[in-house]
Amino acid sequence: IAGDGRGGVMGFFAGCCFGLRAGVDYNDGKELHWREWCRIIPIAGLIFGLWDGVECAQGSQRADFVKAYGATFY
Repeated sequence: IAGDGRGGVMGFFAGCCFGLRAGVDYNDGKELHWREWCRIIPIAGLIFGLWDGVECAQGSQRADFVKAYGATFY
């Protein structure tokens, strides 16, 4: 059952390419972060994936990114 969120082609693209969390957040009104967009670039996507992994391993939380980038993205 589709909700009242954005959905559609961009919702599909966000979920398919960036995962369930990104797709659902997009449908809830959040924007994709520039680092998520960089994942679709061959080879560079691997580097950004590793960068994200390092930040997650350091214990970064959503609140840290809300403070740094704003609630539009997180």
